Amino acid sequence: VDEVIAEVLPDGKERVISGLKSQGKVLTDFFQSRKDEVIKMTHLDFTWERREELIRKEEREEGREEGRREARLENLRNMLAAGIDDKILLVAGFSEEEIQREKAIQP
Repeated sequence: VDEVIAEVLPDGKERVISGLKSQGKVLTDFFQSRKDEVIKMTHLDFTWERREELIRKEEREEGREEGRREARLENLRNMLAAGIDDKILLVAGFSEEEIQREKAIQP
């Protein structure tokens, strides 16, 4: 039984073993007879959880990137409002397109 559980649920082995011992032979037989199904289910749970984790990570990174873009545009707007020359803006890393687009928007 220990080998089956260790293969199926390596992280929760102790908890599952304790539960099996308290429930007796019924659960042991169930896990042994459906070993492949149990492994597949735990793998699917892990896969789903990992997928959700990756989605959250990607969404956080997208949010950070959006924040960087907004801050960059705000810096450009502030520099334009201060009358900074286009040549300096280009050296600062802004593209000609960005500069012209923001100039067209500003009053």
